[in-house]
Amino acid sequence: MRLFIAEKPSVAKAIAGERGQTGTGDDFLPCGTDTVTWCFGHMLEETEPDDDTLDDVPRHDSGKKVWRVDGLPIIPADWILQLKEDARKQLAMIGKLLEEASEIVNAGDPDREGRLLVDEVLEHFCSNKPARRARVSAQDAVSVKRGLAALKDNGTCFGWGDAARARQRADRIIGMNLRRAYTLRAQRKSVPNHTLRAERPHAGDTFLAFWRGQEDQAGIDSERRLGAEYKHEPKKPKLKGRPGDSGVRETSEEQ
Repeated sequence: MRLFIAEKPSVAKAIAGERGQTGTGDDFLPCGTDTVTWCFGHMLEETEPDDDTLDDVPRHDSGKKVWRVDGLPIIPADWILQLKEDARKQLAMIGKLLEEASEIVNAGDPDREGRLLVDEVLEHFCSNKPARRARVSAQDAVSVKRGLAALKDNGTCFGWGDAARARQRADRIIGMNLRRAYTLRAQRKSVPNHTLRAERPHAGDTFLAFWRGQEDQAGIDSERRLGAEYKHEPKKPKLKGRPGDSGVRETSEEQ
């Protein structure tokens, strides 16, 4: 049985129409001695550096559970793919069809990503069966026939998949490092503010009270604290001698 793997259902239906579809199915389309199935774009995705759910494979950054500046940059030594949850059922069917196939046709879209997303599936199932490449540029009958009539050995087109993989990994490295770097930097950002507090007597004891401004009061930040520009020194004498021992304390709070 020759197995065609398309990038998406619409292309699979177009190919099946040209191969003489003999039946219907939710996961594949029989076409006599051929079978056509499909992906839903990329069926696998890179694991997170701190993913602790992959107990059966070595994680490429198992020590990255806690985000730290000294842990950057993260450059994975091993790139580990895992199944996308919404693709699990379809991927399982492709695996069964691969076991029955004598030859495979990579019918991903005629670009770098189309090449890679089918190759990722073949690599996931460690398939070493003969594979060919069909480049179908459109879904009309003429384009499909032309693509199916010009099958090439899948191994002659690895450069396209490698280019897509390089772009994917570069995006991944930049994304996960910048996300952590910006998050950690934002956590270190301090916002100067002033806190007004007073020790108040009550029932033979004292308690510490903190003043909070009104939401629409001048000089108040989003947390209802006195901003750094607030000139508190002239106010302190007015508080002296009042009930309770009042004071102004300047703090710098993390945002």
